Amino acid sequence: MVTVFLLTMSQPKKYVSEATLNINFQSSKELSLTDDVMQQYQINLYFENMIQLARSSKNLEIVRLTALRDFFQNKYTFLKHSNPPESNDWVKDSARVVMILDSLINQNTMLDLKRADHRIISQYLNEHDLSFEAIESNLKTSRIGNSNFVRFSYESNDPVTAAYMTGLIIESVVGQYKKISKSRSFFDRAMFERLVDRAKMDVDHKAKQLEDYKVENNIINLGEHTKAIVNQIVNLEVQLTHLKEQQAAGTRAIAKIKESYNSGGEPLPIDVSANQKIIGLKQELKAINQEVLQNRFKAAEPEANIAARERRMDELKKQIGQEVTKLVTDVPYDPRLARQEMVMRLIGYQLDVEMADESIPVIEKEIVRITNYASRFASLESTIGTMNDEVYVAQQGYLILLNKLNLAKSVEMGTGEGDVTIVDEPSIPAKPEPGKRGLLVIVSGLGVFVVIVAIIVLIEVLDASISSVDRFEKVSVFKVLAAIPNTMSESVKKGLIVPRVVETIMNEQIKSIRKAIIDLPENKRSVLWLCGHRTDGKQWLASRVAASMIKLGYRVLILHGDALDGKETRLPVPIVGDTVDVLKTCSESGVVRLTSSPMSPFEMMERKVWITTVRDLKKRYDFIFTIVAPLESSSDWREWLDVSEAGIYIFSANKVFQTIDRRSMDAVKSSGLNIVGAVLNKIDVEKMESYIGHIPKTRSQIRMMIKKLIVRDFRDIGECEHFKSAGMYGLENGINAEKMKEEHDV
Repeated sequence: MVTVFLLTMSQPKKYVSEATLNINFQSSKELSLTDDVMQQYQINLYFENMIQLARSSKNLEIVRLTALRDFFQNKYTFLKHSNPPESNDWVKDSARVVMILDSLINQNTMLDLKRADHRIISQYLNEHDLSFEAIESNLKTSRIGNSNFVRFSYESNDPVTAAYMTGLIIESVVGQYKKISKSRSFFDRAMFERLVDRAKMDVDHKAKQLEDYKVENNIINLGEHTKAIVNQIVNLEVQLTHLKEQQAAGTRAIAKIKESYNSGGEPLPIDVSANQKIIGLKQELKAINQEVLQNRFKAAEPEANIAARERRMDELKKQIGQEVTKLVTDVPYDPRLARQEMVMRLIGYQLDVEMADESIPVIEKEIVRITNYASRFASLESTIGTMNDEVYVAQQGYLILLNKLNLAKSVEMGTGEGDVTIVDEPSIPAKPEPGKRGLLVIVSGLGVFVVIVAIIVLIEVLDASISSVDRFEKVSVFKVLAAIPNTMSESVKKGLIVPRVVETIMNEQIKSIRKAIIDLPENKRSVLWLCGHRTDGKQWLASRVAASMIKLGYRVLILHGDALDGKETRLPVPIVGDTVDVLKTCSESGVVRLTSSPMSPFEMMERKVWITTVRDLKKRYDFIFTIVAPLESSSDWREWLDVSEAGIYIFSANKVFQTIDRRSMDAVKSSGLNIVGAVLNKIDVEKMESYIGHIPKTRSQIRMMIKKLIVRDFRDIGECEHFKSAGMYGLENGINAEKMKEEHDV
């Protein structure tokens, strides 16, 4: 924090000039080229494009070229010649430089670094804080909320320079935006022109296809053509019905007349079939009738010809009637046989029947032909309707595109799709921006604190040593019987924890071990003290437990079988002897040292002798403790198993639990020995709170509050007392050892 404070003492003052632009967007659907009002995401895209345009290399290039041109034209002199070796000599030719700058600005192009003169100009700009990086770092652009306003700001050491650069930037942005908008409008206009031409060609092509199809199928007016076909079919059906009725009536009349003559036994008075003139007239009548029937259904036959033939047919019928009358007149008159009227009717009926017989097949054939044509015409009608729809759609598309083309031309002639207006001109800041010195100091302090805490947490997380009972319980094969505190802990050396407190904790843990051993069956009280390493403290712990049991009146014998430990002269129990011979006669509590020779138990005595000796010792002692060499360096413990019924495994804290430790525990467990429990030895006193509870310790108010936060004890967190009652010990801060002893005794 002090370093940051000193480093920020000479920070230069910063001035910020701001300007505001407004963009007017198309809000009318009728005037939109896309036939829709702009959506919010499209408006956001416009603003993003505006911001990116302001930061583009092209815009920044125009800004710095304009600034350099103004400098050479003495419009604004904020640049100062430094001492660049090459550029200063070259730029003294201001006329040439201004000519190059004018050309680049007018053509809206950037410096070409392939040219030597352009490289010198670029170098000169970079040397005078007009590089791309410098301008972009000082430029800030943002949209104001959800409005149509954009704020531009520029930061500089000089207030006038800040306002000047802000003005150049927004002027360049407006110019670039209008050019891009014009270019986009030109592109839209050209695109719509191509689309209109293509749509016009499409309309003409589809219309020509429709007309050709109508001509090819002899259909000019579809509605009238359909109506004519229907009328023709109806007329033919009526005519056919009339002819069939006429044919049937004539046939019945002829049969009736002939029946009348035949019933009287008299023949007909005349024989019409024998008269050649009548026959000729009838044939001529049939021929004309045939022509009328054939030409009636031809579109090219004039109606006048058809009418003339029908008049000729009427004349022939009259002539036939006249000839029949002459025949009847020439026949001798006989009142019984004279039936002239019936003969005349017979001739008329015969003519009608014959003409009907010839007309009916022709009309039926014509009806079939028209019906077949109508069936073919149905598909033509569907095709023509589809083609008419296509022509209509093409015409509508053409009209829409034509309207868009006119609108695009209007937009191109105007200001483009969006009109940019300068609302707030660049302002000259009256005072510099407030410094961030205090904030930097605070942030640096917090940063240092966070780093320290992170390092402490990281060390704690990465630390794989067995520093607490919780960690030992996770790796131990056996249950934890007790935890022995380290009397040389840092907190004890610094006086934060009273030594008497440590001694009291140790005594309580030894009592726990003692109680577990006393609870063993009377015939299984030969205890084997095991450990994996030499520094685990098995000899010291076994002798302390033995001394505690001796105080209670128990007779305890310790067989010290670890030849690697050497001699220990400060044991809390007396030494009974140094050889196996002492085992035959000893009866006092103490230690028998079997460490003078590196021999194993069975090398000292036979197995049977050991079993007999230990059986005799159990008669003289209540408990027999056997201390063996560490499992990492000796296998003597396997021979001691034959004379032991229980075991206690000791592990020293503050070291890493290795593979050898796991193998040692597994070997002891698989041996079948009754393990009373494991003891974690030499643990730091502070690490025992999670095992035995609160430990009285001198703590500052801050440390006390932090501890309450860690354990989530928020009651009375603001009180000034340093710590609470210890429960088991009843200790408070500041008491001396004598007062502590008295309270403990009570």
